Amino acid sequence: MKKKFIALLVMLLSISVLGVVQLQSQAAGHPNGKVGNAPVCDVKAIGVRGDTSVDLATPAASALAFKLNGNTASVSFNVTGPKNCKVLLSARSFWAAAQNGKPYNTQVLYSNTTKIFGRGTHSLAVNVPTTARNTMCYYQVDLTYGKYVVTPTLAYAHGMVNSCKPPVPPTPQPVAKCDSLAVDKLSSTSFKLTANTTVKDGAQVTSYRFVIKKSGQVVLDKTQNENTLTTEQTVAGEYAAQVYVNTNVGTFECANSFTVDKEKVPGIDIEKYVNGMKQDSVAVDTPFSYTLKVKNTGETDLSNVVVTDVAPDNIQFISTNKGEIENNSLQYTIAKLTVGQSDEITIQAKATRNKANGAVNEACVNAPEVNPSDPTKPDDCDTAVIEIPSGVNVCDPDTGKIIDVPKDQEDKYLPADSDKCKDKVVVCDPETGKVVTVIEGQEGKYLPADNDKCKEKEKAVATVELPKTGPAEIAVQIVGAMSLAGASSYYMASRRS
Repeated sequence: MKKKFIALLVMLLSISVLGVVQLQSQAAGHPNGKVGNAPVCDVKAIGVRGDTSVDLATPAASALAFKLNGNTASVSFNVTGPKNCKVLLSARSFWAAAQNGKPYNTQVLYSNTTKIFGRGTHSLAVNVPTTARNTMCYYQVDLTYGKYVVTPTLAYAHGMVNSCKPPVPPTPQPVAKCDSLAVDKLSSTSFKLTANTTVKDGAQVTSYRFVIKKSGQVVLDKTQNENTLTTEQTVAGEYAAQVYVNTNVGTFECANSFTVDKEKVPGIDIEKYVNGMKQDSVAVDTPFSYTLKVKNTGETDLSNVVVTDVAPDNIQFISTNKGEIENNSLQYTIAKLTVGQSDEITIQAKATRNKANGAVNEACVNAPEVNPSDPTKPDDCDTAVIEIPSGVNVCDPDTGKIIDVPKDQEDKYLPADSDKCKDKVVVCDPETGKVVTVIEGQEGKYLPADNDKCKEKEKAVATVELPKTGPAEIAVQIVGAMSLAGASSYYMASRRS
């Protein structure tokens, strides 16, 4: 019986040394930590005692008492008790079959560190396995009293051995580069430059340097923090743009170019023709046509182009295919006239009378963009000339007007200086005291129409009663005659007596 007991004890000690199993003890207090005759100190780990679900190698384990540094797990703790107290502590590591360490009876001891401590703050470290043991890919570390595992442990932690973890990708190197320099045209002279870059894995841009050259000469050199730059260049020509992207891993360059165009000049032109020619002969009262051709001769589109044409005093505008005729004048507005575009207006007209020099007709065009400083001033004008065959000026007695007729029809009318076609003037005739009408040029022989000589005559005439012939008037006349006869008889009788 005694031999069997000794054999069992030896076997348990062997298992404990080899770490095949994790022993448990229900000893009251912590007698396993006793050192000689010294009182046993109390021990408390600094931090969270343990968490079976947390891998010691992850950030989530930062609150645990055990800390992992490379292949070593260390734990800090406070030792308290009587002044001369001592305590024996051990930090052990085991291979385990699972993250939570279970089943405990399959754990295999990997490393053990045992030390004696007095009062104060201390730490104890133990190596952890880095390669798997058979199928055991996990480990457990414990802090406990004495040389063997005593539950409950003071602190514990779990993790996966490195050989079972997926390969750790190499730390990426910082990457920085300049992808492109974009140029956006904001106006004819304004441009926006944008540096497009790639920076990752720790690379950082520190500044951007923009350089602009024209014909090899630097016209702008600016370093800034922003990746965009707006520049104003007014001189026409080609420009070379570069950006230097300064980073914490080097400087990278991109380039582009832009062009400042020569300023575009607006222009407008108008041409006028009569019957398709610059000059033509037309007869009085015979319809003919004017043609106006308007063209955008500039380098920019035009808007609200106004065409005007005022007829000479011996020409009558009859109709137009575009615009409106009012007071013998044409006005037409072209809403938009693009570069090189033309528009054409046709006016039907006739000559109303002859003139020694015929008729010179001018048409004008105005585009606000051509002369913005004086937008109402005509930008171009042109004329067309008509000749009217010579006729004879005569007096038309039916209308009292001077007209032009062919020479062979002269005898059908009165001479042009006939009184019938002369203007009339109202005057006062002092001899008759009446207001009369005389031919213009003879008014000097008379008084003005409002002269008192004619006003007095009018008043005198107004007081004279005209003869009356109505029944009442006849009766009054009979009574008057009878009275006159009676008076006469009375006068004769008185003479006889």
